[in-house]
Amino acid sequence: MSYRKKANIEARMNHLFSNISTISDEEIKSEIAKYLCILSSSFIEVSCRDIIQKYIKDKASPDVGRYVNNSIQKFRNPNKEKIIQLFGAFKDNMHDFLKNDIDDELWDAASSIVTHRHNIAHGTDSQITFVQIKDYHKRACKLLKKIATEFQR
Repeated sequence: MSYRKKANIEARMNHLFSNISTISDEEIKSEIAKYLCILSSSFIEVSCRDIIQKYIKDKASPDVGRYVNNSIQKFRNPNKEKIIQLFGAFKDNMHDFLKNDIDDELWDAASSIVTHRHNIAHGTDSQITFVQIKDYHKRACKLLKKIATEFQR
C-alpha cells in the first residue's frame, strides 16, 4: 500500500523538479519549493513505513504484521530521533548504526525538511528555496537508502 503512495509522491516531485525551470516568476518558484518540502517530508514518512512493511512481510505472522502496520501509521515528523527510535525498536544494531554510521549532513537534510514543513504547515515564514529543497531531498534519499540497506541485513 505505501509503495503506491511513495511512487505517487515521487512522481509528483519529479514532475515539479523537472518543470520548475520553465517558470520565470520567482515568487511562484518559492511557493513550489514550499510544496516540494511538504511532499519531501511525506516521502520520508512513507519511505520509512515502506522499509518496515517490506521487512515484516516475510518475517511476521499476519496478526503481528497487521499490528505493526497499524502502529507505524502514526509515524510523523521524521526527524533524526524519531527515525532512530522507530528502526531501533525493531533491531538492536539499527540504533547504533543510525547514531554512529550515518553522516550528519544526511540527518541535517531530513531534519531541515521536517522543520521547514512544520513552519509552512503552521503559517510561519519559510525561506526554503528550490535549490535547497532539491539538495535536501537528494540527501534524504541517500539517508533512506542507507537505512533500507542496513535494515534488510
